[in-house]
Amino acid sequence: MDLVEKIGSGLARINEMMDEYLLPHPIVEVSNAYFGITFVRPDLQEMSVEQRFKKYQEGEKVGEKLTENQKKIINLIRGDQKTSIVDIAQRVGIAGKNIEINLRKLKNKKIIKRVGAAKGGYWEVII
Repeated sequence: MDLVEKIGSGLARINEMMDEYLLPHPIVEVSNAYFGITFVRPDLQEMSVEQRFKKYQEGEKVGEKLTENQKKIINLIRGDQKTSIVDIAQRVGIAGKNIEINLRKLKNKKIIKRVGAAKGGYWEVII
């Protein structure tokens, strides 16, 4: 019985991760004897990063949209790729730790990336 309960929470975590990466939820098939999970492999060439981001902003994916602070961070980076976390924190009006958390989320969502070292490098908005 414990295994079945753990399977249920695992499926929820899988769905959360699929949402985070803007991918379709897996197909779960259940019978009396077995269950199966099929992951649909998307054709990533079919939808550009810009299209995926637009869908993300419009809330077409299940899960969280970009926060106002994340939108501000993206705009600040677009204006100055070499801006620092301290500068972003001052301009957005939140703690540097929260800026780091938001930057990590934006990097994980493939919206921004860091090019080069912490000192001397710069931010790049991918879309």
